[in-house]
Amino acid sequence: MAGTPLAVTLVYKLTLAKLFFDQALPSAGLSGTVVVAQALAEQDLASIGGFRWCGGHTTSFFIAYATALAAAITILFFLGHANFVLVSLSVLFIFLSVALVVGIQAFSGRDVLGGRPHWLFRYRVIQNAAGVMKDADLQLVHNVRLQLIASCFQLVTFLLDAANT
Repeated sequence: MAGTPLAVTLVYKLTLAKLFFDQALPSAGLSGTVVVAQALAEQDLASIGGFRWCGGHTTSFFIAYATALAAAITILFFLGHANFVLVSLSVLFIFLSVALVVGIQAFSGRDVLGGRPHWLFRYRVIQNAAGVMKDADLQLVHNVRLQLIASCFQLVTFLLDAANT
C-alpha cells in the first residue's frame, strides 16, 4: 500500500486529523496519536505504527517542548525579562519532562502493571498509559536517530505554531 495514491490520501487525512485533535484536545499530542493509532488499526495497519510508536511520539514531544522552553527562558533572561517565578517553574517543567522521557524509555515494551506500586496504578489514566507503553516497540522508542528526527519535527511544529500567532 505504501506509495500508492490511497496511502498518500490516508496519510494526509490522518495528519490533518492528528493536528486537529492535538489542537482541540490539548493532551501533549496523545489525543491525535490515539486517533491515528485507531485509524491504522481499523485499516489493519496497526503494525506499521500506531501504539508501537506512541512512546516515541510522547518522548519526542517533551524533548522538543523542553528544548523550546529552555531556549525561550534563555532569550528572556538575556533580554532582562525573566523573573524568579518564571525561571523556577520553567526549570521544574524541564526536570519533569526529562523524568517523563526517562520513565517512558525505561518502561516501554514492558508490562508495568504487574509488581508495581498499586497506589500509583489505581488511576485509569495511569493504567491506560502503562498499557500503551507495554505495546511500544523498543526498536522504535530507543532509536536515538529516530528520536532526534522526530524531536526536530516537533520543534518545527512549535515554531510554526508560534509564527502563526
